Amino acid sequence: MDFAKAVDQIRLHSAALRAAAIDAGPEAAVPTCPEWTVHQLVSHVARAQSWPSEESPGRPAPRDWDELLAWWNPDSFCDTLLAAAALWPHTTLMWWARRSAHEAAIHRLDAEHARGLAVPTLLFDPDFAADGIDELLSLIAARRCTVAAPAEVLLHAADAGRVWNLRLAPGQGVEVGADECPAIDFDAAVVGTADAVYRALWRRPSTAIITGDQLLLNQLRSP
Repeated sequence: MDFAKAVDQIRLHSAALRAAAIDAGPEAAVPTCPEWTVHQLVSHVARAQSWPSEESPGRPAPRDWDELLAWWNPDSFCDTLLAAAALWPHTTLMWWARRSAHEAAIHRLDAEHARGLAVPTLLFDPDFAADGIDELLSLIAARRCTVAAPAEVLLHAADAGRVWNLRLAPGQGVEVGADECPAIDFDAAVVGTADAVYRALWRRPSTAIITGDQLLLNQLRSP
């Protein structure tokens, strides 16, 4: 995913998140984030998207719901990212844009679930979802495994034409091998559309087929 597409995805998923949140209402529970209401979900995303800005980073979000919705401005956040392209190192800016795009996408799911309607099983296009899998794996790659013995985990998103063969070893980070063919022998697997595998790794309801050792898979999922 390039920088411009990442910014477009922030706009797209933030707008969908807002619509779902308004429909659900601020006091609705968020089943995928049990400790949060929709108000807290929106506040979390709004704070994350208030930086970088001309205002102080980390400024507390308004407590009032209507004021919060008015204060939360994803378009301003995206415009600031675009304007920063001439000033910031590309790798730094791309990291922020990509992280923000997937943060908005996953929390969009949370808002969709909070409003109590059926959530479509294909919200994310295959390339974006596959990038989300790559991004999550990059975040956890250095995480020390607590497995008792070396193990292999297969992730397969056929609609994106992507396979990830992951190797875990005691006390080591996660070794990510992207191969054209799925591994034949593996200890656990997550298979489905890229959208489904993406959701499963972020611990959101998913149609992915999950087999094998769940403890292994838990080491690859978001906290």
